[in-house]
Order: sequence, then C-alpha cells, then structure tokens
Amino acid sequence: DYSKPLSAPVSTGKIYAGYDLVITSAPTDGVPIVGPPAVAGGDNYFAHFSTTAAGAAPFFSRVSLNLSGTDTVLGLAESTTTGSIANVFGTTPLALNTTYRIVQSYDFTLGEARVWLNPTTELDPSLADSTFAQPAGTSFAAFNFRINNTSDGNKLIDNLIVSDTFAEAAFVSAIPEPNSLFLVGMIGAGIIGIRKRKLFASN
Repeated sequence: DYSKPLSAPVSTGKIYAGYDLVITSAPTDGVPIVGPPAVAGGDNYFAHFSTTAAGAAPFFSRVSLNLSGTDTVLGLAESTTTGSIANVFGTTPLALNTTYRIVQSYDFTLGEARVWLNPTTELDPSLADSTFAQPAGTSFAAFNFRINNTSDGNKLIDNLIVSDTFAEAAFVSAIPEPNSLFLVGMIGAGIIGIRKRKLFASN
C-alpha cells in the first residue's frame, strides 16, 4: 500500500483527488447482493483518503473495482465505518488496457463522497454516498492507494493530483493555484510514477 501525506490536514470544504487508471486485469469479486446484509463481493477499494499521515484507518471516499455480471464497474463507499463493501456501484463497463480519468471527492459539510469517470465538469454524472456522518473534528491527512489481493485485479495509476478544486483534479494540464492542496502534480514517467506502476503492476 502507498500513502502520501497532504501538505496540511483538511477538515472543511471539499477535497478532490484525480488520477489516470488503467485496468490490466479484471477483479474477480462481484457486486454484493442487496441486503441487508450485503453478501458476496469483497473489499476491493484501491484508493481513498485517510485521517493520518501514515495512511491508517478510518478511510473515506473509498473507490473500488467490482464485477457486475462480466463487466468491471466502479464502486464507492463513503467510509470504512460503513462496512468493507462498497455501498453504490456504477453501470458503465470499464475496458482493460484503457486509460480513464478518475476523480473522487469528499464534502465535509454534507458528509458525502463522490466519484466521477472521465468528467469534464463537476456537474457530470457521478456516484455519491452519504450513508455515514463523520465524527466532529475529522480531518484528512493523506491520500492512499491500496492493494487488497488477487480479487481486486491489477491496475496502473499515474498523474495523481489532490486539490481543493475539481478542475485541477480532473485535468492534469490545469495550472496550479497557490492555495491548492497538491499531493502530487503532473506525475509522468518520474520516480513516483514508476514506483506506482511497479506497485500496481501485480499483486
């Protein structure tokens, strides 16, 4: 697992993370049967915010990959405390070896997580989950990428940006603002990019 501290803890407003995702092999866990309780599926989340600089739980805005029939789709859970399985699932099939721009967010005012697939504006369709109210004083200190096991498939991650604006997280060509909460900006083939590729190339 890989954790990168933010430049400063964030506890108000909205925070966004955007990155390029290439799925090189599909997950093997399916979308849970609607419960209660949810069954089947697995904890296939691979990206999330965490409350400590070291990347420890609880986690928020957890994005996952799951199978829906034979299709790979995005999943989203607002927080670890809502269970190990995503609460909402996308319907757009994701192809292997195709680059997607993923943007995920957390709204501290609403207590709501969202994730977008190839968005151009914040008004584009997204998955949303607001099933958990974060405790007062919760702040995010890091962004994490995670490998579960062979059930969550293999993936490549590149061009990660964490920001306080949607536009910067969605478009890697955006010009940074002075007050932006960058985690990593414009990662191409540099050391961190290579490290992530090695990390997500196999389980």
